[in-house]
Amino acid sequence: MISIVIPTHKRVNLLKKTINSALDQTYKNTEIIVVSDGYDKETDLYMKTIENNQIKYYVYETNRGANYARNYGVKHSEGEYIAFLDDDDQWAKDKLERQNTELSKDNDYGLVYTGNKQLYIDTNDSFIYEPTISGDLSREIFSKNHIGSTSSVLIKKEIFDEVNGFDEKLGALQDYDLWIRVCQIAKIGVISAPLLIYTNDRNREQISNQINKYEDAAIQIKEKYKDFFSNNKDLEKGFSLFLSKVIIKKYLRNNNKKKAREISLRIFWETKRLSILPYYFSAFFSYDMLLKFKAMF
Repeated sequence: MISIVIPTHKRVNLLKKTINSALDQTYKNTEIIVVSDGYDKETDLYMKTIENNQIKYYVYETNRGANYARNYGVKHSEGEYIAFLDDDDQWAKDKLERQNTELSKDNDYGLVYTGNKQLYIDTNDSFIYEPTISGDLSREIFSKNHIGSTSSVLIKKEIFDEVNGFDEKLGALQDYDLWIRVCQIAKIGVISAPLLIYTNDRNREQISNQINKYEDAAIQIKEKYKDFFSNNKDLEKGFSLFLSKVIIKKYLRNNNKKKAREISLRIFWETKRLSILPYYFSAFFSYDMLLKFKAMF
Protein backbone atom coordinates (compact mmCIF):
# COMPACT_ATOMS: atom_id res chain seq x y z
CA MET A 1 0.00 0.00 0.00
CA ILE A 2 1.06 3.61 -0.67
CA SER A 3 0.43 6.22 2.01
CA ILE A 4 -0.13 9.69 0.55
CA VAL A 5 0.81 12.39 3.06
CA ILE A 6 -0.70 15.84 2.44
CA PRO A 7 0.42 18.62 4.82
CA THR A 8 -1.80 21.69 4.77
CA HIS A 9 -2.00 25.07 6.49
CA LYS A 10 -5.00 27.38 6.03
CA ARG A 11 -5.39 26.72 2.30
CA VAL A 12 -8.63 24.76 2.13
CA ASN A 13 -9.48 26.21 -1.30
CA LEU A 14 -6.35 24.56 -2.70
CA LEU A 15 -6.60 21.43 -0.57
CA LYS A 16 -9.86 20.28 -2.19
CA LYS A 17 -8.27 20.01 -5.63
CA THR A 18 -5.18 18.29 -4.23
CA ILE A 19 -7.21 15.62 -2.40
CA ASN A 20 -9.13 14.93 -5.62
CA SER A 21 -5.81 14.52 -7.43
CA ALA A 22 -4.82 11.84 -4.92
CA LEU A 23 -8.21 10.12 -5.16
CA ASP A 24 -8.05 10.06 -8.98
CA GLN A 25 -4.88 7.95 -9.11
CA THR A 26 -5.08 4.80 -11.26
CA TYR A 27 -3.15 3.02 -8.49
CA LYS A 28 -5.93 2.41 -5.95
CA ASN A 29 -4.23 0.66 -3.02
CA THR A 30 -3.66 3.89 -1.13
CA GLU A 31 -4.49 5.74 2.03
CA ILE A 32 -4.61 9.53 2.09
CA ILE A 33 -3.34 11.21 5.25
CA VAL A 34 -4.19 14.91 5.54
CA VAL A 35 -2.31 16.71 8.32
CA SER A 36 -3.44 20.21 9.24
CA ASP A 37 -0.37 22.03 10.51
CA GLY A 38 -2.18 23.98 13.20
CA TYR A 39 -5.92 24.24 13.75
CA ASP A 40 -7.89 26.07 11.05
CA LYS A 41 -11.67 26.28 11.30
CA GLU A 42 -12.35 26.20 7.54
CA THR A 43 -10.04 23.22 6.97
CA ASP A 44 -11.57 21.40 9.93
CA LEU A 45 -15.14 21.98 8.73
CA TYR A 46 -14.30 20.83 5.20
CA MET A 47 -12.51 17.66 6.30
CA LYS A 48 -15.47 16.71 8.51
CA THR A 49 -17.72 16.75 5.43
CA ILE A 50 -15.66 14.03 3.72
CA GLU A 51 -17.07 10.54 4.13
CA ASN A 52 -14.34 8.33 2.73
CA ASN A 53 -12.56 5.63 4.71
CA GLN A 54 -9.56 6.02 2.42
CA ILE A 55 -8.89 9.48 3.92
CA LYS A 56 -7.49 10.05 7.40
CA TYR A 57 -7.39 13.50 8.96
CA TYR A 58 -5.10 14.71 11.72
CA VAL A 59 -4.82 18.15 13.29
CA TYR A 60 -2.81 19.63 16.15
CA GLU A 61 -3.34 23.02 17.73
CA THR A 62 -0.17 25.00 16.96
CA ASN A 63 1.55 25.48 13.58
CA ARG A 64 4.91 23.67 13.59
CA GLY A 65 5.89 23.68 9.91
CA ALA A 66 5.28 21.47 6.88
CA ASN A 67 8.10 19.07 7.66
CA TYR A 68 6.82 18.39 11.16
CA ALA A 69 3.46 17.70 9.49
CA ARG A 70 5.07 15.34 6.96
CA ASN A 71 6.90 13.42 9.69
CA TYR A 72 3.67 13.30 11.69
CA GLY A 73 1.81 11.88 8.72
CA VAL A 74 4.41 9.18 8.11
CA LYS A 75 4.25 8.13 11.78
CA HIS A 76 0.52 7.54 11.36
CA SER A 77 0.85 5.76 8.01
CA GLU A 78 0.36 2.06 7.29
CA GLY A 79 1.79 1.82 3.77
CA GLU A 80 5.01 0.21 2.63
CA TYR A 81 5.65 3.25 0.46
CA ILE A 82 5.20 6.98 1.13
CA ALA A 83 4.23 9.68 -1.35
CA PHE A 84 4.14 13.36 -0.37
CA LEU A 85 1.75 15.82 -1.99
CA ASP A 86 1.78 19.52 -1.11
CA ASP A 87 -1.63 21.13 -0.79
CA ASP A 88 -1.10 23.34 -3.86
CA ASP A 89 0.20 20.63 -6.21
CA GLN A 90 -1.47 17.98 -8.38
CA TRP A 91 -0.44 14.70 -10.00
CA ALA A 92 -1.00 13.05 -13.35
CA LYS A 93 -3.46 10.21 -12.83
CA ASP A 94 -0.89 7.46 -13.48
CA LYS A 95 1.93 8.94 -11.37
CA LEU A 96 1.82 6.48 -8.48
CA GLU A 97 1.21 3.48 -10.74
CA ARG A 98 4.25 4.27 -12.86
CA GLN A 99 6.42 4.99 -9.82
CA ASN A 100 5.35 1.78 -8.10
CA THR A 101 6.31 -0.19 -11.23
CA GLU A 102 9.67 1.56 -11.45
CA LEU A 103 10.43 1.08 -7.76
CA SER A 104 9.79 -2.67 -8.14
CA LYS A 105 12.40 -3.05 -10.90
CA ASP A 106 15.39 -2.91 -8.56
CA ASN A 107 15.48 -3.94 -4.90
CA ASP A 108 18.23 -1.39 -4.31
CA TYR A 109 15.95 1.48 -5.24
CA GLY A 110 14.83 3.43 -2.19
CA LEU A 111 13.15 6.32 -3.96
CA VAL A 112 11.73 7.16 -7.39
CA TYR A 113 11.16 10.75 -8.50
CA THR A 114 9.56 12.23 -11.60
CA GLY A 115 9.71 15.18 -13.91
CA ASN A 116 7.35 18.08 -13.38
CA LYS A 117 5.49 20.91 -15.03
CA GLN A 118 6.11 24.13 -13.15
CA LEU A 119 3.33 26.70 -13.20
CA TYR A 120 3.84 30.34 -12.24
CA ILE A 121 0.34 31.55 -11.40
CA ASP A 122 1.11 35.26 -11.15
CA THR A 123 2.81 35.48 -14.57
CA ASN A 124 0.96 32.65 -16.35
CA ASP A 125 4.25 31.05 -17.38
CA SER A 126 5.10 27.36 -17.34
CA PHE A 127 7.96 25.07 -18.25
CA ILE A 128 8.79 21.38 -18.14
CA TYR A 129 11.57 19.69 -16.15
CA GLU A 130 12.43 16.20 -17.44
CA PRO A 131 15.26 14.69 -15.36
CA THR A 132 17.21 11.64 -16.48
CA ILE A 133 19.80 10.99 -13.77
CA SER A 134 19.32 7.86 -11.65
CA GLY A 135 21.23 5.12 -9.85
CA ASP A 136 23.94 5.94 -7.32
CA LEU A 137 23.58 9.68 -6.68
CA SER A 138 25.60 9.70 -3.45
CA ARG A 139 28.07 12.20 -4.97
CA GLU A 140 25.94 13.91 -7.62
CA ILE A 141 23.35 15.04 -5.06
CA PHE A 142 25.93 17.39 -3.54
CA SER A 143 26.26 19.39 -6.76
CA LYS A 144 22.53 19.72 -7.57
CA ASN A 145 19.16 18.89 -6.09
CA HIS A 146 18.28 16.49 -8.90
CA ILE A 147 15.26 15.05 -7.06
CA GLY A 148 13.58 18.37 -6.33
CA SER A 149 10.09 18.73 -4.88
CA THR A 150 8.75 16.40 -2.20
CA SER A 151 5.59 16.07 -4.31
CA SER A 152 7.53 14.23 -7.02
CA VAL A 153 8.78 11.43 -4.75
CA LEU A 154 7.70 7.90 -3.92
CA ILE A 155 9.93 6.51 -1.15
CA LYS A 156 10.13 3.26 0.76
CA LYS A 157 8.96 3.84 4.30
CA GLU A 158 11.83 1.76 5.70
CA ILE A 159 14.32 4.07 3.96
CA PHE A 160 12.55 7.19 5.25
CA ASP A 161 12.67 5.80 8.79
CA GLU A 162 16.31 4.70 8.49
CA VAL A 163 17.45 8.26 7.72
CA ASN A 164 15.13 9.70 10.42
CA GLY A 165 12.84 11.61 8.08
CA PHE A 166 12.83 15.38 7.66
CA ASP A 167 15.09 17.48 9.87
CA GLU A 168 12.60 19.76 11.61
CA LYS A 169 15.35 22.07 12.88
CA LEU A 170 15.96 23.37 9.36
CA GLY A 171 13.90 26.37 8.34
CA ALA A 172 14.32 25.62 4.61
CA LEU A 173 15.91 23.09 2.25
CA GLN A 174 14.57 20.20 4.35
CA ASP A 175 13.71 18.23 1.22
CA TYR A 176 17.23 18.57 -0.22
CA ASP A 177 18.71 17.63 3.14
CA LEU A 178 16.59 14.46 3.20
CA TRP A 179 17.56 13.49 -0.36
CA ILE A 180 21.25 13.80 0.56
CA ARG A 181 20.80 11.25 3.34
CA VAL A 182 18.67 8.90 1.24
CA CYS A 183 21.22 8.94 -1.59
CA GLN A 184 23.92 7.68 0.78
CA ILE A 185 22.07 4.40 1.50
CA ALA A 186 19.92 3.68 -1.58
CA LYS A 187 19.83 3.91 -5.36
CA ILE A 188 17.46 6.39 -6.96
CA GLY A 189 15.02 5.73 -9.78
CA VAL A 190 13.59 8.33 -12.16
CA ILE A 191 10.63 8.76 -14.49
CA SER A 192 11.41 11.70 -16.77
CA ALA A 193 7.79 12.42 -17.66
CA PRO A 194 6.29 15.52 -15.96
CA LEU A 195 3.86 13.64 -13.70
CA LEU A 196 3.74 16.46 -11.14
CA ILE A 197 2.14 19.86 -11.62
CA TYR A 198 4.16 22.09 -9.31
CA THR A 199 2.59 25.44 -8.47
CA ASN A 200 4.43 28.71 -7.81
CA ASP A 201 2.41 31.73 -6.73
CA ARG A 202 4.33 34.80 -5.56
CA ASN A 203 1.07 36.55 -4.64
CA ARG A 204 0.87 34.49 -1.47
CA GLU A 205 3.52 33.82 1.14
CA GLN A 206 5.69 30.77 0.54
CA ILE A 207 8.82 29.50 2.27
CA SER A 208 10.65 30.24 -1.01
CA ASN A 209 10.07 33.95 -0.36
CA GLN A 210 11.88 33.90 2.99
CA ILE A 211 15.50 34.28 1.94
CA ASN A 212 16.93 34.50 5.45
CA LYS A 213 15.67 30.99 6.18
CA TYR A 214 17.51 29.69 3.11
CA GLU A 215 20.71 31.46 4.08
CA ASP A 216 20.55 30.02 7.61
CA ALA A 217 19.71 26.54 6.29
CA ALA A 218 22.63 26.61 3.84
CA ILE A 219 25.02 27.31 6.72
CA GLN A 220 23.50 24.50 8.81
CA ILE A 221 23.64 22.00 5.96
CA LYS A 222 27.27 22.81 5.17
CA GLU A 223 28.14 22.15 8.80
CA LYS A 224 26.00 19.03 8.91
CA TYR A 225 27.85 17.30 6.06
CA LYS A 226 31.37 18.65 6.52
CA ASP A 227 32.71 15.18 7.41
CA PHE A 228 31.69 13.92 3.95
CA PHE A 229 34.32 16.17 2.41
CA SER A 230 37.37 15.42 4.54
CA ASN A 231 39.07 13.69 1.59
CA ASN A 232 37.31 15.43 -1.27
CA LYS A 233 37.66 19.19 -1.36
CA ASP A 234 36.41 19.44 -4.95
CA LEU A 235 33.11 17.87 -3.90
CA GLU A 236 32.89 20.34 -1.01
CA LYS A 237 33.49 23.28 -3.36
CA GLY A 238 30.76 22.02 -5.70
CA PHE A 239 28.37 21.68 -2.77
CA SER A 240 29.05 25.23 -1.58
CA LEU A 241 28.66 26.55 -5.12
CA PHE A 242 25.27 24.88 -5.53
CA LEU A 243 23.99 26.29 -2.23
CA SER A 244 25.18 29.75 -3.26
CA LYS A 245 23.25 29.43 -6.53
CA VAL A 246 20.12 28.53 -4.55
CA ILE A 247 20.46 31.74 -2.51
CA ILE A 248 21.09 33.86 -5.60
CA LYS A 249 17.96 32.46 -7.29
CA LYS A 250 15.91 33.37 -4.23
CA TYR A 251 17.13 36.96 -4.45
CA LEU A 252 16.31 36.97 -8.17
CA ARG A 253 12.85 35.59 -7.45
CA ASN A 254 12.21 38.48 -5.07
CA ASN A 255 13.66 40.99 -7.57
CA ASN A 256 16.54 42.00 -5.30
CA LYS A 257 18.83 42.27 -8.29
CA LYS A 258 21.54 44.25 -6.50
CA LYS A 259 22.03 41.56 -3.85
CA ALA A 260 21.99 38.81 -6.49
CA ARG A 261 24.77 40.58 -8.41
CA GLU A 262 26.83 41.16 -5.26
CA ILE A 263 26.73 37.50 -4.26
CA SER A 264 27.36 36.30 -7.82
CA LEU A 265 30.48 38.44 -8.16
CA ARG A 266 31.81 37.44 -4.77
CA ILE A 267 31.33 33.75 -5.51
CA PHE A 268 32.92 34.12 -8.95
CA TRP A 269 36.07 35.74 -7.56
CA GLU A 270 36.25 33.14 -4.79
CA THR A 271 35.79 30.11 -7.03
CA LYS A 272 36.65 31.31 -10.56
CA ARG A 273 33.74 29.10 -11.73
CA LEU A 274 32.28 30.36 -15.00
CA SER A 275 28.96 28.67 -14.21
CA ILE A 276 28.16 31.49 -11.77
CA LEU A 277 28.33 34.23 -14.42
CA PRO A 278 24.86 33.57 -15.93
CA TYR A 279 23.43 34.34 -12.50
CA TYR A 280 25.28 37.64 -12.43
CA PHE A 281 24.03 38.71 -15.86
CA SER A 282 20.50 37.48 -15.08
CA ALA A 283 20.37 39.99 -12.24
CA PHE A 284 20.21 42.84 -14.76
CA PHE A 285 16.73 41.70 -15.78
CA SER A 286 13.47 41.28 -13.91
CA TYR A 287 12.54 37.83 -12.67
CA ASP A 288 9.36 37.95 -14.74
CA MET A 289 11.42 38.52 -17.88
CA LEU A 290 13.67 35.58 -17.00
CA LEU A 291 10.60 33.36 -16.60
CA LYS A 292 9.33 34.44 -20.00
CA PHE A 293 12.71 33.62 -21.53
CA LYS A 294 12.93 30.25 -19.77
CA ALA A 295 9.42 29.28 -20.84
CA MET A 296 10.44 29.73 -24.50
CA PHE A 297 12.96 26.88 -24.37
